[in-house]
Amino acid sequence: MDVVTAVVASAGDTHRVSIRVGRPGGKGRSVGTLSARLAEAAGAVEGAAWTVELAERVAEALAVDKAMRDGMTRLNRRAMSRRDLDRKLREKGHAAEARAAALDRLIELGVIDDAAYGAALAEETVRRKGAGPRLVEQKLRAKGLEGGEARRLADAATGDAEAQRAAATAAAEKKLRSMAGLDAATRRRRLYGLLGRRGYTPDVISDVMEAMADRLEASDE
Repeated sequence: MDVVTAVVASAGDTHRVSIRVGRPGGKGRSVGTLSARLAEAAGAVEGAAWTVELAERVAEALAVDKAMRDGMTRLNRRAMSRRDLDRKLREKGHAAEARAAALDRLIELGVIDDAAYGAALAEETVRRKGAGPRLVEQKLRAKGLEGGEARRLADAATGDAEAQRAAATAAAEKKLRSMAGLDAATRRRRLYGLLGRRGYTPDVISDVMEAMADRLEASDE
């Protein structure tokens, strides 16, 4: 029966090993390279009998290792949520079991952190777009954050109702300056549309529109 003839550390990365299989005492053939942790967990140690069960465990470990490496390649380009990365790995052809194990490990290592990723994305959306809570939540959901978490992070980034009114008022002031010469009805419609697209709540929009009512009418003159 074949055995694991060698488990050799990779020259460029001592955390990875190459597994060789063949007749006892021989050099054997390489069956793959993977992380030392996964090899050990699979039971691939030198001298172990190369049974069907061990071969299957090593194959599964190799699949997880490949999914992890593809995941790290994606994460090195930009941060992603677990759900978004899972979708990318699925598109690459990784099986569900390998994806789940790889993603769990990446979370364990702190490489995937949905809360930190979502908080940073929410703050960036508010800073760059002057966004209200609804638009921020929509952006977070689109990036793979779950409903409750997306809502919590959106609320934290946009602040309380007073902070949202102040931000919405600033956006309205800027828009109003660009609409000189338009009739009052058009200005009201466009201003309401802007604040709606920015994701402010109906209450905040109504407050801002009411506060600016006189200016909207007066600029008709």
